[in-house]
Amino acid sequence: MKGSVYKRSGSPYWYISYYIPHRVKPITISSKTTVRRDAERLRAKREQEAWEGNYFPERLRGKVTLDKIVDEWLAQHRTDKSYKDHASKARRILKFYGPILVDTMDVPAILALRDKLLERGKKPATVNRYLAALKGIFGYAHANHRILSNPAKQVKMLRENNMRDRLCTREELIRLLVHADEPMRLAIIIAYSLGLRLGNIIGLTHDEVRLGFSPHRIKIPGSKMKNGQPLEIPFTDTILKELTAFSSQATLGDRIFGDVTQVEFSKRFRKLCAKADVKGLRFHDLRHTFATNARHAGADLLTLSELLGHTDLKSLKRYYRVSIADKFEIVKELDLDRA
Repeated sequence: MKGSVYKRSGSPYWYISYYIPHRVKPITISSKTTVRRDAERLRAKREQEAWEGNYFPERLRGKVTLDKIVDEWLAQHRTDKSYKDHASKARRILKFYGPILVDTMDVPAILALRDKLLERGKKPATVNRYLAALKGIFGYAHANHRILSNPAKQVKMLRENNMRDRLCTREELIRLLVHADEPMRLAIIIAYSLGLRLGNIIGLTHDEVRLGFSPHRIKIPGSKMKNGQPLEIPFTDTILKELTAFSSQATLGDRIFGDVTQVEFSKRFRKLCAKADVKGLRFHDLRHTFATNARHAGADLLTLSELLGHTDLKSLKRYYRVSIADKFEIVKELDLDRA
């Protein structure tokens, strides 16, 4: 949109109004000149500089603090599925930096948070989630002309390795079930036998467990799934018995596991592992174990991706374990002596 030049009542000067990127309302300033042609030239100059990224009105930037920008950035993501995760990371980012002017932060400031997280033992994947949040925050500040440049844009993400080989053995499963209380026992059985994520398990409602179908099934709407796609997974009478006994008191729409959070449930699982003498196992490893067991049971890639709720094979690769024994079986089939 093109700006304008106009006079204000009681002022001898011409005022200019022009637009800059990512801002709906025009910027209006005095040209400090009584000559219309000079005001027109200033308007054209300021508009061109703004679109080239070389001019940022000082009053738009001001002395804006990081917490102010974070609040504005979060407000834009309030309806996102990942809002709680954004908010959680934003709180930790603000705690690390404290009260600071956003336009005083540079690349070393971004690297300081990255290095501190690595020093605390955070994995590259976790550190990258914080860097992504910072890139979003500073990207917003830059787009809205609060800062001259985006320092987070110059920081590269770390190389991730999401492969994890820890599986739950049958013996470990038995020990866990022996020491588990009813809610934990049911959650472990569902994760081990159906491969559901912890968030989906503790978020299960009574009406998502379809008992009037053959076979019985769990149907989770896409709004509760990580990929946004609905998941429908059948289950056997073994799980039916556990579910029926535990959820008999639930009413339609109620969460079967109550209002427990993932953080709380994960802490309880760690305590259970210590009690059952199971070392180095995370709850999410039960999902990995399901994927591996399903493959050994003959599940093809397409069926396995449907069971896990994946839409691409790249995600599935983190769960699809091919052991040296699996490779050797193929090599034996192709051995020259068998030809």
